[in-house]
Amino acid sequence: MVAPETEPASDQRAERVLLTRARRGELEALRGLVHRYASLVWAACAQVTADEAAAAARFGECWDAVLDSLGTARRRPDLAMLILEVCQERLAETAPEEAVERAIASAHHLASESSAFLEAPSAALLPVTDRLAEHGERLRRETADRRASRQRTILLPSAVALALLVGAVAAVVGASHPSTEDFLARCLRNRVVAGDLVPRYRDIVAPPFEVAERQPAEARQYEEVGLILEELANMPAGVQAEQTARIQRRVQALDLIDFCAHEAEEQRGANRTVMEEVCLVLEELTNL
Repeated sequence: MVAPETEPASDQRAERVLLTRARRGELEALRGLVHRYASLVWAACAQVTADEAAAAARFGECWDAVLDSLGTARRRPDLAMLILEVCQERLAETAPEEAVERAIASAHHLASESSAFLEAPSAALLPVTDRLAEHGERLRRETADRRASRQRTILLPSAVALALLVGAVAAVVGASHPSTEDFLARCLRNRVVAGDLVPRYRDIVAPPFEVAERQPAEARQYEEVGLILEELANMPAGVQAEQTARIQRRVQALDLIDFCAHEAEEQRGANRTVMEEVCLVLEELTNL
């Protein structure tokens, strides 16, 4: 494994995409995550146990803890260290603290040196992969619950207001409006403008120290979200379905809804509210 600090940007991007998909419970992504980090976890477990059977038991427990934490773990550039920290908590329950700390440091050093790991034996790995479908189903439910919670918190008041607006203008819109999609797109544009969402979003992404800490792929996603909000805010009165469809494709291709959802989870206070509103705007946009 290549050291995180020297890992190419393309590898970092691939890792971020893998983690995003795994957090949603996609089975192939969960398999990829286990395959990529199985040796890392085994290297830690094998150093704090007396024999292979005991190490296999700890290996399974560690992976259960890692997979259980996916839905709530804060994203970090060093995913290997994040996984090891989860393993450290589990291993500390059955081994001396000093021994666990040495094992974690050694495993991380092996990762940074691109050294060959002790291959995780099939007897330890197969039970983990057999349980991936169960973990995937749980993560999918958690993802759906989080989205439903965001919608209840932010979307419901907007939906009530929109329903009243639609009811009030339905008679006028019927004959003269080119399409329901265009009308809904204009309503969405008006929400972005009336809520000052573009400047509020810029206030989150503008501070130089924040920008300096971002990985290139993450910075690009922040920039794309800002550009899409600006396009929505500046959308002409005669909205064209083709223009809306083009923006929808960009949102989906760059996985911007999940990106904003995950960023919202890491924000606090007003910043979190802004990111949640942006996420819901993008969701509504793709559902037009």
